[in-house]
Amino acid sequence: MADLDLATKLVDQFFSEIADSYCRKDLDSIIGHYKPSSGLLFWNAEGDTIRSIDQLTLWYEELFRLFEIKSVNFRVEEIYADESTIVSGSLWVLSTLRTLGEEELEEEQSLRATHLLKQHDGRWFIHHLHVSPTHFLPD
Repeated sequence: MADLDLATKLVDQFFSEIADSYCRKDLDSIIGHYKPSSGLLFWNAEGDTIRSIDQLTLWYEELFRLFEIKSVNFRVEEIYADESTIVSGSLWVLSTLRTLGEEELEEEQSLRATHLLKQHDGRWFIHHLHVSPTHFLPD
């Protein structure tokens, strides 16, 4: 997989599947992209460090309880690939709807993500993921 064009196409398809799963709240599909192993590591700027599929499932359940995700857009910024590993830096924007009391609040969540994907038995899985919000300066 040292071919960066091929790796970029694979990551684009992989992320498109994840984005679609977010909008459908398809927890099984999202979790299916992670390798259930002792090497799993998911962490974010809020301080969540997740090392198991069970913890990850609870994290996504809470996300879907708090937000309805209307759309997801991403852009791959950088990519590294070798025969069994892909590392990707990407930007994500999630358009969300959140209910606060009787008010519905539309928000855009802008995130920077670093994914480490590894190939197992011909299939690619997320082994590590770090997500941080991006902060935009006013015009």
